[in-house]
This record gives sequence, C-alpha cells and structure tokens, in this order.
Amino acid sequence: NLQECQKALDRAKIALMSTPDSVFFCDLAFSFKYVWDESIPTASVDGVSIFLNPEFFMKQSPDQRVGLILHETLHPVYMHLSRKGNRDHSKWNIAGDHVINLTLTERKFKIPHGGYCDRQYIGMTTEQVYDLLPNETPPDFVPDIKEPAMDPDILEDQIEQNIIRAAIRSQQEGDKPGTIP
Repeated sequence: NLQECQKALDRAKIALMSTPDSVFFCDLAFSFKYVWDESIPTASVDGVSIFLNPEFFMKQSPDQRVGLILHETLHPVYMHLSRKGNRDHSKWNIAGDHVINLTLTERKFKIPHGGYCDRQYIGMTTEQVYDLLPNETPPDFVPDIKEPAMDPDILEDQIEQNIIRAAIRSQQEGDKPGTIP
C-alpha cells in the first residue's frame, strides 16, 4: 500500500529532523523528489530524485529508513554521479557505498543490513576505496547510482548550491562543528 509507504517515509523524515546536529543532512535530503518504484530491488538516485522500492523500504526498521534516505542523498552530495569518469560503474558504486555508509555509521545512523561498510576504508575517498576493491563485483549487485537526470554540469552546479545552502543553515541552526561530512 503506497499510502502506508508514504506515511513511513514521512515518519523517517520527521525522525531525521529530530536528530541533533542534522540540519545539513535534512536540508539535502529534502531537496530531492521521492518516487516509489517497484522495478528496482532496493533504492536508487539520479541526482534529482530518490527512487524507493516500497517493499524493501517497508522491510527496514524506522532507523534504517532514515539511513537509507541519507545513503541515497549522499551519492549526489559526494559527486559520485560526476566523479566516476571512465571507472567501472558497479565497482565505483560499491566504493561510494562504503564511503557513505562509514560516514553514516560514524554518526550513529543505521543502514540497511548488507550495506557495504568495511571499516578498513575509514577516512578514504571513493577513489582510494575503488583502487583497493577487487575488479569483479558480486553477480547480484545492482547499482543504486543512476545516470544523471539532467546535464551533468547543470546538476553538479545545482548540487553544489544545495550543499552551500545546507551548510549555511547548519551553521545558523547551531549544529556542532564537525557534523558536516
């Protein structure tokens, strides 16, 4: 039932707003359009919209739903859509997943079970993690980074403006220093 899914998504957004020192994350997460999509196994992002599989979303705990929203939010924020270059898409996606999930778990957010989050990559960039990953990706891996929904340069400018706005609001609202990744 999509109505129940939407209520759960709204509760996840409210939980995020209630999390101390998370104005930066809230501003960014709320800048996306949310779309229910049964054709994908979990979730994905194209820089403009976050796509959520309703069944997968509802199987997550309330805390994991918040983590899932933030995970998809951070792919564009970390410029994973534009920094890939000629790298293998799936391997790049997995490297980005490690970096994002380590950031989120460090901040005590919960991520869905099975999310890539190897602590050996703490403090590394996506490029550094990519270089350390094996070339073969798991056969059942489905990337959650989609092709950008618009011209990549325009999208990158828009995301940068959203990041600046979110950082300013975070500072204005009194978030602790060091809470912006």
